[in-house]
This record gives sequence, structure tokens and C-alpha cells, in this order.
Amino acid sequence: MRERFASRFVRNALLLVGAYVAVNLWQTRDLAHGSLPEFSLPTWNEGVQLDSSALAGKRSVIFVFAPWCGVCEMVWPSIQTVRTYFPHETTNFIALGLDWESRDQLTPFVSQDSSIVLALG
Repeated sequence: MRERFASRFVRNALLLVGAYVAVNLWQTRDLAHGSLPEFSLPTWNEGVQLDSSALAGKRSVIFVFAPWCGVCEMVWPSIQTVRTYFPHETTNFIALGLDWESRDQLTPFVSQDSSIVLALG
């Protein structure tokens, strides 16, 4: 009885993992693998632009958020923590704020140590 349960459990677990991998591959099939398109965005620091050319040659992590999004607020401390694990020389971290009305709404998303660039979308 236990052996039958164990074999069913293993079979179901393998099917679940296989389905997860298949769905993940299918969902990411159209993602661009390569360079970003050219862009230029204003940043939190007035008068400073973020150009795509400045990101060349490094990995880039782009966190897209809206100030009214509760999940974004909950995830923000984790993004800041993850930033500490990657060297500044090899990885760009950009927080892209969308759907905001005033700069005051973006204040909670300003990185205390300036290691994450806050771009205004």
C-alpha cells in the first residue's frame, strides 16, 4: 500500500514539474534574448537621463512598479536586499515608476544608498 502511494506521489510530482517547465518555456518563448531597444528616460535626480547606452555590457534588472500597487510596496524591500548580492560593476538595477501623479508618491521607492536608479516612466 505504501509503495503504491509513493509511486503515485513520485509520478504526480514529476508530472507537475514537467507541466511547470513546459508552461514556463511556452510563456517565455517570445522574450527578447539580447540587447534592449534604445530609450532615454528621466530619473529621480532632476536633469539626469537614463539612456539605454549606459546599460550596455552589464546585466540589467528592471523593477517596474506603480506607487498605488500594494504588492510593489511589499516587494520593494526584497529588491533592495537582492541588490546587495550583485556587484555594482556587473549589474544595473533600475526601478521604473509608472502611473504616478506627483513625485511625492515615488518617495518610498527611492533607494537609500542610490544603488538603484529610479527612472520615471
